[in-house]
Amino acid sequence: MVRIVIILLVFINLSTPLFSQNSTKGYVEIKGKTKLKKSPITGAEIKVFENLKIIETITTPSTGKFNIKLDLDKVYILEISKTGLVTKRISFDTHVKDEGYIWPYPFTIELFEMVEGLDISILKDPVTKIRYSEEVGDFDFDKKYTILMANKIQKVLASLEILKQGKYKAAIEAGNALQKEKKYEEAITKYEEAIDIDPYPDYADNQIMICEKKMKEELANKGNYEKYIASGDNYFSLKTYVTAKNYYTKASKLSPDKKYPKDKIAEINKLIADAKASEELESKYKSLITSADRQFRTKIYTEAKSNYNKASALKANEAYPKEQITKINKLIADAKAAGEIESEYKSLIANADKQFGTKNYSSAKLDYNKASALKASEAYPKEQITKINKL
Repeated sequence: MVRIVIILLVFINLSTPLFSQNSTKGYVEIKGKTKLKKSPITGAEIKVFENLKIIETITTPSTGKFNIKLDLDKVYILEISKTGLVTKRISFDTHVKDEGYIWPYPFTIELFEMVEGLDISILKDPVTKIRYSEEVGDFDFDKKYTILMANKIQKVLASLEILKQGKYKAAIEAGNALQKEKKYEEAITKYEEAIDIDPYPDYADNQIMICEKKMKEELANKGNYEKYIASGDNYFSLKTYVTAKNYYTKASKLSPDKKYPKDKIAEINKLIADAKASEELESKYKSLITSADRQFRTKIYTEAKSNYNKASALKANEAYPKEQITKINKLIADAKAAGEIESEYKSLIANADKQFGTKNYSSAKLDYNKASALKASEAYPKEQITKINKL
């Protein structure tokens, strides 16, 4: 825990005041120094009030030191302040009997940092009161008042520690959350805030180193990611999908939050699946066509037609199975027509032969003529007609 000292007054007690040769009336010469913890405060503003009016303002250099001359027989308020630090005030009563001396009075005042929410209302009053002490024979601080204020300030410091611990914890938690989201630069800012609140724990420093390392890794990964994406796109354009998918997978592992390589992998998976399905369909189609062609050649028209129909259902845009179905339909129709002609032909011949046998030549000749008309290539009915004509 950081120890914050409220105010450290260092008194240098000179055995005799300095005598002024140039004036009949002396003064108090304050040789002060401002500190924050163990370091001098650069740019602290010292305001000197007399009767609520500012009569002098000094800004401290890098040494944190300042010199102020106060006239005797007056009451002053010295206000020490700097942005981000708690303002303190000191009451200085310069009333003294021996007015022909220069009274040197050195002291150091320590400020502490201001944290939002800290109640510093008690510091509206001076943290100490300095006046001439008959007992000491020199200027000294009011011990009773200073102890009372010190006790009050200790309570302020206790509240400060609680607030700082809360703010430190909040900064660390915010840094951890940002680091988890891979917002490393923002996380580092929060860890630095934590260090400003409490520089002693190592945790924030270690997390900053981790964030910086991850930022370097991300930078390297970004270069590799872009290379993998470029290679994946190149092979994808060449339709070398398996190789392209390998590069997209590598890119996705480097940057899991990126959507592009995941989308390309999904697209490739679909293309491969579609290609496989297309190959299976083509294989099945060819098998059906092979079977149908074999059946067509052996005049097994019903089964051939069934397989041509199945093949056409698989590839509706293919003309071949439709053409074969049309041929089969015509062959079947032709065969049916031929069967009907044969049946009628045989019936006419049978009837004509019967009439020829009973010497009913006119009726027999009529049926032979009909039979010859049905099957002109047949010689038998013509021969019978010739016989009847001769008879």
